[in-house]
Amino acid sequence: MDRGKLTILRGLPGSGKSTRAKQIRDQDGALIISNDDFLTNPVTGVYTYDHKKWTDARNSCRFNVALAMKKGVPHIVVDNCFIFKNPIEWYRDLAFRHGYDVFVEMVGSTDPDAITEYKERQVHGVPENVYDDMVKGFQ
Repeated sequence: MDRGKLTILRGLPGSGKSTRAKQIRDQDGALIISNDDFLTNPVTGVYTYDHKKWTDARNSCRFNVALAMKKGVPHIVVDNCFIFKNPIEWYRDLAFRHGYDVFVEMVGSTDPDAITEYKERQVHGVPENVYDDMVKGFQ
C-alpha cells in the first residue's frame, strides 16, 4: 500500500494558501481541511472571524484530518496560518502514526511589501492589530 501524503500550507492571511490548496486539489484530488471550515457557514459559505471560536476551529480541523487519515484519504492538505511552528508537530505525529509522509510548504513571505499586499487581499477580516501581532510572531 502506498503511503499517504499530508501537505501543510503555512503563511500569513492573504498570502495565497487557499489558492495553493486548490491548485494541489485540482492536480491530484487532495482533500483540503482548514480551521476556516469551522468558521464558515455551511449554507451561505460566508466566513466569520471569531477569536472566541478559534480553539474549537483548531480542534475541528485536527479531528477532520485524523478522520481522513483513518479513512485512508491518499492526500490531505491542511490550509492554516501556522504562525508558530510547534502546532505543525501535532500533525507530524499524527501523520507518523498513520503512515503519511509530511510536506510543509511556506506560501508567500514576510517581506514588508508582501505583507502590505496580503493585508489588503485577505478576505477573513482579521483586524489590523491582530494581523500585526501575527506578523511579529511568525516563525
